[in-house]
Amino acid sequence: MRKDRLALFSLVLVGACLGLSCNGTTTTGGTANRPTSSPPADHGPALELVALHREREYDYLTTQGRVKNLTSGQLSDVMVEVEYYDSNDNMVTSKEGVLDYRPLMPGQISPFTVMLHDDPAIKTCRVKFKHLSGEVIPHKDSVYKETPTKRKNKK
Repeated sequence: MRKDRLALFSLVLVGACLGLSCNGTTTTGGTANRPTSSPPADHGPALELVALHREREYDYLTTQGRVKNLTSGQLSDVMVEVEYYDSNDNMVTSKEGVLDYRPLMPGQISPFTVMLHDDPAIKTCRVKFKHLSGEVIPHKDSVYKETPTKRKNKK
C-alpha cells in the first residue's frame, strides 16, 4: 500500500510540474523577470534625460541621447518621441524610436537615436518618453541647454 501512495504522489508531483511549465509560470520567484511600469507622478520622475545631441548630415537630422532609469525596477517597452520645432516654437514634426537597451534595468543608462529627413525649418527639439501603450513616462531633464546643431556637408 505504501508503494501505491508513493506512486500516486509521484504522479501528482509530475503532473503539477508539467502544469506549471505549460501555463508559463516559473518557480524562480522574485520580480527580476517581471516588467514594471513607471511609478505614479507623485513618486517623481522614472527617467532622467542625461544627454542630447543633434547633428545634420547630408539630408538627415539625427538626434542622439542617453536616458537613465531612476526607478528600482526594470522598465520595459520604453519609447522615445522627439518633437521638432521651428524658430517660433511651432511644431514642425515628430519622430519616435526605441531605447537601445530593452528592458532598461534600475540605474542603467541607455542610448537612443532618432533619425529623419532634415527640414531646414527645424531649430529645436524636445524629448518625451512613453510606453508602447502610449502612457507618458515622467522624466527629469538634466540637459540644461541643447547642443547646437552641427552641419556636415561631405560631398
